[in-house]
Order: sequence, then C-alpha cells, then structure tokens
Amino acid sequence: MENDKDVLARVNAKLEQQNALKGALALSIWSIPMLIAWYYLFHNYGQTAPMLLLVSGIFVGLALRFHGKGYVRLFAYVAVIAHFLIVASAYILGLILAPGEQAWAVLLVGLYVAGAWMSAYLGRIQIPFEEDRAFFQLTEMLVHGSSTQLRNRWFVSLPVLFICMSVLLWITLANLYTFEQMRSHYERAEASEVASSDFNDKAIDVSKLNLDTLSTEDALLNVYAYHKGLLYNSRGYMVSYYPRSEYKAMTILKYLVEYRNDARAKFILGILSYSSDGLQLIQAASNEGDKFARVHMAGQFGCSQPDIAEDLLSRLYKTAEDSVLLSEIDELRDEGFEYVCRSEYQPPFLVRYVTSF
Repeated sequence: MENDKDVLARVNAKLEQQNALKGALALSIWSIPMLIAWYYLFHNYGQTAPMLLLVSGIFVGLALRFHGKGYVRLFAYVAVIAHFLIVASAYILGLILAPGEQAWAVLLVGLYVAGAWMSAYLGRIQIPFEEDRAFFQLTEMLVHGSSTQLRNRWFVSLPVLFICMSVLLWITLANLYTFEQMRSHYERAEASEVASSDFNDKAIDVSKLNLDTLSTEDALLNVYAYHKGLLYNSRGYMVSYYPRSEYKAMTILKYLVEYRNDARAKFILGILSYSSDGLQLIQAASNEGDKFARVHMAGQFGCSQPDIAEDLLSRLYKTAEDSVLLSEIDELRDEGFEYVCRSEYQPPFLVRYVTSF
C-alpha cells in the first residue's frame, strides 16, 4: 500500500500540470471547427440542431480536459464560459432551430443547461477516491503553488478566453455569414434556372412540322398562351403560366390562316394587327361565319349607320346559341359605337376567342 508521501507527490505532480491559460487558448482555437461543424450539421441534419446544445458542451469539456489538465473549479468556469460563447454564436447565425422545426423553450433551455453542466464536469478532471485526501490537503488546507501561477489565475485565463474566443468566433461568424449569403444566392440562382427551364419547356415548337400535329383548338390555345403568358384549357380554366412570345403567337396564327384557312385565326390575327390590315382579316372571318367577327363587323356599321348596326346586333342576339356570344354583344352595346369607332381603338384579345367555337 502506498504511503501518504507517495500519494501527495503524485497528486502534486498532477496539480503542477494544470494550465488554465493553455486550456483557454486551446478552446479559443477549437471554437472555430466547432462552430463550422455546427453550421454543417444544422444545414444537413437540421432536425438534430437542438441536440447540438448538449453535444457542444461535451466537446468543450473534452477539449479543455485534454489541453488544460485541470482539477480545480477554475476549469469548470472556463468550460461554461466557452460553451456559452459557442452557443451564443450559433444563436446569432440562427443555428438553434431549423426552419419548420418546433421545440418547447423549456426543452432548449434544458439542453443548454445540460450542455453547460457536461462541459464543466468533463473540463475538470476528477480526482480518484484514493487521492481525494491528498487533493484536499494540497488545495483546500493550503494554497497550492500552481494556483498562484499566472497561467492558473482567474483574472488572466478568463479574460484571455473571453477576448480570444470572441475575436475568433466573430471572424468565423463573418466568414460563415458570407458563405451563407453566397450559398443562398447560388441556390436561388439554381432554383431560378431550373424553374426557368421547366417554364420554357412548357412552350410548344412552332415549326410547321409540329403545328401539323395539333388541332386548331389546341393551336389557338397556345396562341393565347404565347400572347398573354397564360395557358388555358378548352373549358376556359387557367392551367399555368406560359412563356410569352408575340412572334410565336403570330407564327401560329399565320400558319392557321395560310394552311388551314381558319376563320377564327383570321379574326384573332385581325385583332392583333388591327392598326394595319386587321379589319380586312376580320371582314374575311365574318364572311366565313365566325360569330365573334360578325359581332365586331356589326359594331363597325355603327360608325356610320348606327340603326343598321343595332338591327344586326339584335338579329345576332336572337339567333345566338350560347351565352358567350350574348356577352360579347352586351359588352359592345355597353361600350357604345362611339367607343369602338375611335381611331385609336384596339380590340382586346379575350380568352373566349380561343375557348368558344
């Protein structure tokens, strides 16, 4: 069995190895990879973010235990302060709770307290039972020599810890914030590129070869989609947004007029080219029986012969077979002949022109 002198000598040797200043500096350096690891785990395993309040305390305690080799209460204080600074930095970066995740405040506080306790417990090496008496004699009954050294004085180690760790964490925070801004910008740009690609993929090919495969109704729906940026189905319900292209809209219309001699396409092309030879196309569509073109041309009579125009509209109203045409006539009457006869008048391209046949 060892005598008391041997035990005292062994405990004294352990106490002489204590270095709170070294532990504080080491923790300051270790705080950088700890915060970076926290950032990485948060963004890749966000649901475990609250647990990092506890795990960070364990790592702080182990790092201080390895570098400081401390036995006195000062090392517990160093560990708790270091843990607080790391958690505060994570909080500033918003790394405590992932978006969409919820946790009770009492749970977060509990995890933080548990992490602080673990850092204090692990950061201070425990004296074995058989050395407890010798430790008491050297540290409680007397002032041990290691405690009077500057490296183990609280007014040296704690300020050094606070200043060095705060500076390094601030630099790390600035870099992580810059990286986060760049990452967010890249993700937004990538998402925008994918969305733009998906958006443009909705558009159809307007080559003659492809248009030959489409029905006239589908082709006209795409004309409206290209012109307005809104794709409707044949029932008049909007399906999705659509890439706009006036050129492609006109290409489809010219195809329908040239190769299919479609009256509705003539009417719509007349509307879109109203300021040039549009009225002639609308007249041609009316002659071929397009109902909307006939209403429009009846309105044109109102510019010079309002009585004849009203008579034509009344006849069309009586023979109309659908409510859409009735609405077209009612709107013309509400606007009045004076409105549609203005030199700057531009007929609107309404969705009913591609959904009602």
